[in-house]
Amino acid sequence: MVYAPVNERLVPEYTPQELSGKIKSHTIVNGIGCDYGRCSFCIHPQIHREFHLREPRLVVDEIEFMIKQGISFFNFTASDTPLPQAKMIGEDILRRGLRIEFTMLTRAWKSAGSKKDYLVETFRTIIRAGLRIVFIGAESGNYDVLAEVMNKDLTSQDIIDTVKCIRRASELEGVHVYIITSYIFPCPLTKNLVEKGITMERIYEDNIRLAKLTMPDSFQVIPAIVYAGTKWYYEPEKYNILLDKEMFGKIGLRADISVHMLVDKSFKSPYSFLGKGITEWIPMHIKQARAINALGIPSDLMDEHLLMARCAGYSDLKKLEEMSMEIFLDIISCDYEVTNKLLKQINVKSGEIASRARPVSY
Repeated sequence: MVYAPVNERLVPEYTPQELSGKIKSHTIVNGIGCDYGRCSFCIHPQIHREFHLREPRLVVDEIEFMIKQGISFFNFTASDTPLPQAKMIGEDILRRGLRIEFTMLTRAWKSAGSKKDYLVETFRTIIRAGLRIVFIGAESGNYDVLAEVMNKDLTSQDIIDTVKCIRRASELEGVHVYIITSYIFPCPLTKNLVEKGITMERIYEDNIRLAKLTMPDSFQVIPAIVYAGTKWYYEPEKYNILLDKEMFGKIGLRADISVHMLVDKSFKSPYSFLGKGITEWIPMHIKQARAINALGIPSDLMDEHLLMARCAGYSDLKKLEEMSMEIFLDIISCDYEVTNKLLKQINVKSGEIASRARPVSY
């Protein structure tokens, strides 16, 4: 498959009528693929086999063009935004006198504890440029699972130290940056880990420990899902996964497979691990989510929720959860009163921030 160079991007220019019905937020393609690309559970390397970064200058050109249209909220979409690229983008944003707020996904930094000064200063630059929400895939609090099952090439201490660096940079800049972390649980275990005595109960406790030591603003627990094209799919024996590829082919790469797992007890999973199908693991998945939530950490508040919360002036974690529930009730009732009110607040805030930009001529 051939991809067009990532730097060649068409940027939308909205008419006043189109803008009147749009959320004033814009998705920025700052890169495609992932610079690591070796996680055993992840489908991204199969979708984008090569990692391409976009030139920082062109990313900021697009940001500046959207600011002129009254849009100042941005979501960076690279599977991992490398900090060197993020810093160069941030420096250019500051150099041009632009005012924005943005979210990004990033990997925890390997050996972050020994690179504290660099990480804190780098995040300070990115925060000054507008970083407000960071998503980090923690996946597991257990070292062996991270190494053998997830193939993350990270330790839980790396995750802890990375979060500490973001928190420190946030404190020094006097700006709160929301941190979201995610876990994959329950998850497969290699035969080696089973023989070593690693159990789901131990991983459960390790995940709680990691949550306590990082205390993110929100978290997400996702049950292990095998996607076609991943290492879990191609090497199921290695990960102790029993995979019915004929049944899998009938389901295919369905994004709603996890929804079926949670609401349809008759759903038959095309794979199992440790003698249980994924639906049989759901009670432990729910137990894990509730245990982390009991620490006072809201669950399943993603970047769009936190963006709404910032614009509405919510900072209390309890209020954030209440807002998330109100949005959920809007969806299931098809009455979008609360959501529409929040979206209006986002658009007002986005326009206000954009109007404060002072582009520098050079």
